[in-house]
Amino acid sequence: MGTDEIHGCRRTRCVNTKVWKRCLPCRVSWHATRNPIWRRVLHKLFDFPKTTMPDTFWRRRRSMWSIATLRRMRSAWRSWFNAWSMNSHCVSLHKTDGYRSSHMPLSTDARNREMTRDDQSWIGEQTIRGITQFDQAMISAYPESDAYLQGAREYLRTVGETCNYIAAAEKLDWKACLPHDAKVLDIGCGGGWLVAMLTRIDTVRMVYALDSSRHFLRTLLPQVVELMNGHPEKIVVIEGLFQPLLFDDAHLDAVVASSALHHADNLESVLIEIRRALKPGGRLVILNETPWPGWRHLVSVMAAAARVVRDLLLHRYRPLSPSISSSGYLYDPKLGDRDYPMWYWEKALKAAGFSIESVMDTGMPTVKGSKGRPLIHFVCRVA
Repeated sequence: MGTDEIHGCRRTRCVNTKVWKRCLPCRVSWHATRNPIWRRVLHKLFDFPKTTMPDTFWRRRRSMWSIATLRRMRSAWRSWFNAWSMNSHCVSLHKTDGYRSSHMPLSTDARNREMTRDDQSWIGEQTIRGITQFDQAMISAYPESDAYLQGAREYLRTVGETCNYIAAAEKLDWKACLPHDAKVLDIGCGGGWLVAMLTRIDTVRMVYALDSSRHFLRTLLPQVVELMNGHPEKIVVIEGLFQPLLFDDAHLDAVVASSALHHADNLESVLIEIRRALKPGGRLVILNETPWPGWRHLVSVMAAAARVVRDLLLHRYRPLSPSISSSGYLYDPKLGDRDYPMWYWEKALKAAGFSIESVMDTGMPTVKGSKGRPLIHFVCRVA
């Protein structure tokens, strides 16, 4: 019986798969078939000869089996190395220097001691350097922002007089939104104007001011609270990111966010993390967002795509040009502002476990005297 009839290969290609090295008998390594025990097994399984294969079969002795084994070893090595590096990174971040992992809960006393410190940081050194570079890039992209970033009075003039942020927030009935003796988290607090406003409410016991900018928290926020006659004894400053929130489950009574959540890369995951930290029946108040209705969002996406094509044609394309996605695109790529439409806000809130109690259209654009999109407030409750 010839070689062709035994293992189905015609030296150059396989009869069944049209590729020489693809049929199962041909994938067996050549040195294994020379072992007498292997020859008996292969003879029973694939009708291999009990004697050594003809020389014509061994002309191409490259073992696909050994190559596949090496690939599996390489894949296993990479998986092990990635897991090891990630584990060592997490351990280095969550030692005793002010960091705590969400899966490493503290006792109530330890948590109270940690949360009553004047200054906390949840961010590692590498993240701090990245945020510092982001702040520098923002100042270089928007030179006019340097003025209000350096002075509290100019900052308040910008958010209160040039823009409608403070005026729009004052339209809400805060005492109806917040329970008595409430612990509130202002996520992405920025310079702290909303923190100062919340501390003046009698029913608020503590406000956690969370932001990634050390300059905002250590320089602007104390000055802004003083200028707005806030109560600094109610404030706990936390330097951190949107997620993970290093609070115990069901720890907060309310979470507020003013013009902040549209910076999230994944809105649903941030909302789910907020939902975890809220108590049953807790409130989420999203302020000063500017979502378009569905058809207006489609038009804005098409306009952004046209601008990208225009920049390409004019040879002015840069990596910071708007990136379009299914859920939102970067309408301000330097700041990472994402334009989520109204339907996506509603879908993400419901998917995260919130019920929308009210959507308030303030009728105020972001900049006073302009004809831009009105500022929208979402008042939600844990379902």
